[in-house]
This record gives sequence, C-alpha cells and structure tokens, in this order.
Amino acid sequence: MYLPEIHDLHPGMAARIDPLPALLPPDARAVVAWSVVPDWQGAAPLAANPGFCDRLRGLGGDIVLHGLTHSLGPDWFNSAVCGHDNRSGFPALTAPQAAHRLDAGRALLTAATGRVPLWFCAPRWQQSAWVAGLLRVRGFAGWMLGARLERADGTALPIPAPNFDEGARALPLAVGRLRRRGAIRRHLATGQAFRLVLHPDDLDRPASLRAIRALVAALEAGGRQARGLADLAGVA
Repeated sequence: MYLPEIHDLHPGMAARIDPLPALLPPDARAVVAWSVVPDWQGAAPLAANPGFCDRLRGLGGDIVLHGLTHSLGPDWFNSAVCGHDNRSGFPALTAPQAAHRLDAGRALLTAATGRVPLWFCAPRWQQSAWVAGLLRVRGFAGWMLGARLERADGTALPIPAPNFDEGARALPLAVGRLRRRGAIRRHLATGQAFRLVLHPDDLDRPASLRAIRALVAALEAGGRQARGLADLAGVA
C-alpha cells in the first residue's frame, strides 16, 4: 500500500490542482493528502483568493496544514544549494513564534476550506521535537515526518516519503534522482508501505515526470493499493 500526497498547494499553483493528481492511478486520486500552505511566502493568503478556496473545498481526501508561509526568508546557503529561499518554515523559531504560525495557519486553512485540519506537515519535514507538544495541545491527530507518521498518542507508523523535489539546482536534482532510484526499487521489491509525494514543480521537470510515471506504472502492475492518511494512520 502507499499514501499519495500532494504538497505546496497555494493560490499560485491553482492551475496544477488537476494535472498533479492526474499523474496518479484513478483509485489514488480520491484519497490524496493535500498539504496546503495558508500564506505562501507571506504574500498569498488564502483569504485573498476566494476562487482558490472554492477549489480547496471541492477536494476529496485529507487536508493537511503545511506550515504558514513555507519560508524562513532568504539565506546564502539555500540560495547556493537549492536556488531559492530557505523553504523550511519552522526550524530556528522560538516556541511563541512556532505557536503563532500554527494558530495563524490553521485559522486561515479552516476558514478557506470549512474543514479543521487534523494533521500537520512541517515544510521540508523539518519539525523540532518540541513542536509535537504544541500540536497535541491544539488537538491535532498527528503529524507527518520524513520517514514516519506520528500520532498524538505517541505511537508512530514507519513510512518513508520518497519525493522528486530537490530544489532548482542541477546537481542536487541529479543526486536526488540517484538516491531515490534505489529507494524506490527497495520499496517495490519488499512491498514496504511508502508515501508517493508530488510537488507542483515536478510538472516542469521531464526527468521527474518520467520517474513518477514509471513508479505509477509499477504500482498499478503490482496491484498496490492507495490508502488515505486517516485510514492508514488509524486516526480520524
């Protein structure tokens, strides 16, 4: 089994809401975990984009809070290695700063969709250990990390998240392709559950598209079934 995820939903990628799930097998499209950024880069609040909010309300699957802005601002390292700002969003924040981002993001996302998000996914899966306490007191059912899903009751489900987003620089993209190729082979050979994670920029990279289509074909040929987030984690 596998969990289909689509990350980085924000108003600027409205035209990609349909092409991204179209890459998935038909049964997977109804159980996608949609990770939504409530105020992309601090410049695209959901409330200012009612048409996009209408699209979000029509989505099936699970809605996941994906930080607040998906950014900690520009820095030289991320610019050199990734070709953009620091897209983390949570490391290096104080507890009050993190709490503000959680509360503001959840309020924006709830108002936009009419659904209170019960799951959280930190941008880049970079979540400090103490953030779990903030999520628990706010009633989140669980949170998504790079290699596991953690439930608020303290139990965890090991489930890695191969993805195709390595930034905008050629070298990290090439290294990521090599590393991911072996990991995907292992997942398919062992039957291990994993998360199939798509990002909007995947549509712009021919090598990523080829890899995604090859993986989807292998999943269909092997009869692998897609499962939704709440169903897979056993937490509504």
